[in-house]
Amino acid sequence: MTTAAVSPAPAAAASSPKPSLLRQFASWWVPPRRVNPTKAGWLFTGLSAAVAIAALNTGNNVLYILLGLHFGIVTTSGLWSETVLRKLDAEFVPPPWLPAGAAVTLRYRFDLRGRRLPAYLLQVFPDIRRDGDVPQTFWQRWRRSRWWTPLYRKESGVRIVSSPWIRHLPKNEVVEGHVEVQFDRRGLYRLLHAESGTVFPFGIIEKRRRNDQNLELVVAPPLVDASELESAGSAGADSEAAGRRLDPAGEFDGLRPFQAGDSPRLISWKTTARTGQLTVRLHREVLSPELAVVLEPFSGRPEELANPPEQRRLDRQVSIARTLVESLRSEGYRVQLHDSPQARSGLSDAEARLLAAWQGERLPEPSASGTSGGRIMVTRTGKIVQAG
Repeated sequence: MTTAAVSPAPAAAASSPKPSLLRQFASWWVPPRRVNPTKAGWLFTGLSAAVAIAALNTGNNVLYILLGLHFGIVTTSGLWSETVLRKLDAEFVPPPWLPAGAAVTLRYRFDLRGRRLPAYLLQVFPDIRRDGDVPQTFWQRWRRSRWWTPLYRKESGVRIVSSPWIRHLPKNEVVEGHVEVQFDRRGLYRLLHAESGTVFPFGIIEKRRRNDQNLELVVAPPLVDASELESAGSAGADSEAAGRRLDPAGEFDGLRPFQAGDSPRLISWKTTARTGQLTVRLHREVLSPELAVVLEPFSGRPEELANPPEQRRLDRQVSIARTLVESLRSEGYRVQLHDSPQARSGLSDAEARLLAAWQGERLPEPSASGTSGGRIMVTRTGKIVQAG
C-alpha cells in the first residue's frame, strides 16, 4: 500500500513542465527576503547616521566604538531573523466555504518537526486575490513579487483584519495560528502566497519570507436581514398551500421513561411531577415538506453584467436565495437548491460554490424528489415567487 502511494510521485515530477529560461532569469532578481525597518528601526538608522557624521574626520574612539556597536546590532538582527525564517513555511488549511461581508478566520500551521532551533515573534499575511485579479504579464508578476502583501487589496475586495503574533514556536512541534480576513463580495478567490514575517530579536527590522500556496477559497454571499426577506415575499404561505405544514412533534403516541440522548423538549413535566420520574412523550414521525429553490437566469447580454448596478443586483439575488434556503431549513423544510446536494441545515459545500460563482447563467433544474412541495423562484429583482 505504501509503495502504491509513493510510486506516482516520480512520474508526476517528471511530467511537470520546466520553467522557461526567462522565468529562471527573473527569479534571480527577486529577493528571497523582504526587509523593511520598523519605526524603531528608522530611529535607530537616524541615530547611526548622526554618530557616523559626528565621527567623520575625528579621532574620537568612543564614537567609532559606538558606530561599530550599531553595525553589530544590525548584523546580529539580520542573522537571527534569518535563522527564524529559514525553512519555515505557513501552510493554510481553508474551510470548505466562507461567508462574505464579515470577518472570518483562516487557520494555518507551522511544521517545526526536524528543525534544530525554535522560532520567535512570527506573523503571517495571506496574499488573496480574485480569479480575475491574477497578474498576467511578466512585468506585473515581477512587480507584485517585490511588494509586500497589503492589508487591503482594493481590486479584489480582501481586507486582512488582524494577524496575531505567535511569540514562541518550539522545535519539533506543529504550531497552529489564525488570521482574520474580510471579503467584500462573494466569488471564487485564490490564496496565492503566505508571507511569514518576524521582528526578532530587537524589533528594528521586519523581515518576511514568502512561500507559494495556490489554494482556492469559496466565498458565499452574505445573509440579508429578516425585514428584507419579508419584503421580498414569504414562502411560508405557498408551502402551506401545498398541504405540507411542518409539525416537529407529530401525533401523540404515548409516554415512556427518559433515556440518555432524548431531547429535553419532549419531557412531560406534568407526568414527571406526578410520578417523580422523568418521562418523555412519544410522537409519530411526520415527514418534512420538500421544496425547491431556483434562481431566475439573466436574460440580457453578458457584457451588461460588467456594470456595477447589475453586479449589485446579482449579489442581492444570491444573498436572498441563501437566506431563504437557510431559513426554510431552520423551520424543518427539506430544501433543494437546483440540482445541488442538500444539507440538513445551513448550506452544503456544493450550494456555497454555486452561489459564489453564479453569474446569471441558466442552471440545471432540480430533481423531481425536491419538487413534491413546490418550487420557489428568486427573481432578478429580488422577489420570491411561486414557480410552476
